[in-house]
Amino acid sequence: MREMVLDRANAIPGAPVDLEDLKIIVLMVFWSLGEEPDALILDELFVDEEDRLIH
Repeated sequence: MREMVLDRANAIPGAPVDLEDLKIIVLMVFWSLGEEPDALILDELFVDEEDRLIH
């Protein structure tokens, strides 16, 4: 899966890929493989750091 994410990120023309764009690429690779991301992965991808509760 890592190689697929890197391949898709390298396919984007222009400047370096933003972190937000990379997060979307990761999610799209999960979907293309027919896999559902773990809840912790979704939390890491889409919850802002300032909104997280540290336990």
